[in-house]
Amino acid sequence: MAQGASKWQLAGAYLGSVIGAGFASGREHLQFFLSFGAYGYWGLLIAGALFAIFGSAFMSLAHQHRTKSHSDLLRAVATPSIARLFDIILCCIMLTSVSVMMAGGGALFERVGIGSHLTGALAMGGSAALIVALGFVRMLNVNGFVTAVLIAFIGWIGVRSALTSASALSIEAALEGVSWVPGTWYASAALYGAYNLTYGFALFGALGSGMRSRSDARVGGFVGGLALAVLSLFVCLAVQSALPDAAGSEIPMLASVVRLGDFPPELYVVALWLAMLTTAIAGIYSLACRVRDWSRLPFGLVPFVVLAVAFPASLFGFRFLIATVYPISGYVGVGCLVAVLIVRQAKMRVA
Repeated sequence: MAQGASKWQLAGAYLGSVIGAGFASGREHLQFFLSFGAYGYWGLLIAGALFAIFGSAFMSLAHQHRTKSHSDLLRAVATPSIARLFDIILCCIMLTSVSVMMAGGGALFERVGIGSHLTGALAMGGSAALIVALGFVRMLNVNGFVTAVLIAFIGWIGVRSALTSASALSIEAALEGVSWVPGTWYASAALYGAYNLTYGFALFGALGSGMRSRSDARVGGFVGGLALAVLSLFVCLAVQSALPDAAGSEIPMLASVVRLGDFPPELYVVALWLAMLTTAIAGIYSLACRVRDWSRLPFGLVPFVVLAVAFPASLFGFRFLIATVYPISGYVGVGCLVAVLIVRQAKMRVA
């Protein structure tokens, strides 16, 4: 039997890298899709196509070049100077992503009264670092289990919401204070797909040498992207069913859970914490693989080094980081992806 990560493990890792605080809370979908009314659902098709097509292509390239970090994958698709520049940019983006997830863990601890922001941030980062330190196979297994639970939970809420929804798409308030979201549904969808692929790109590079086969890489990327599109549809249906209350909520999906009454609202807070955990795992693992390229530290120790570097930024708070880091990461990430595609096409023509 072939050794390495299977297509299902790769799809689960891809999902886990994207289903973070913004995705699972429904806030991203409210802003990027539902704020454009019915056209937002056409936007979902665009974002889903980007997730599936480029996820499959980048995973296939990672396997082909047997990459061990995003730096290897960048060198495979870009010139050395561009690869070095984007290497630095991606490291910064992934580090801030870990900081955002830690800040989100702190905010959730404060919200439910479990502990302080500091305790929640350390619990989030520490859990993710520990899971990464367990090793490649165990990390994928834990991540896959958590992701499967999230898929089932979000899927159930989405289907139940679709069956009971009577809300109209009238949510002008959704874009209040979110000037960085593009003003057209197709541009918004393209930005959403591209900046989430930026996080996926870093993870694909880290997973490349551990992929079982090129077929598994292609299928894993495509299935993962398709699953993200379906889950996005479920989130949109759930949030739409809870309008107008959801539009003014910090966690729009929580408003849907309260409306349905199938689960205690606290249960979705746990699901949201798990969603942030999977993204933190992806970020820490991607950075740990990059640090491994030049560090002689044992790999089991590297995740905790990444955690220590990411921790200070998490103290700025979840809401502040979401409002600043996400837009910056989004537009910079789009620029990176576009440049990579241009250089890739140029290299193919020369060849």
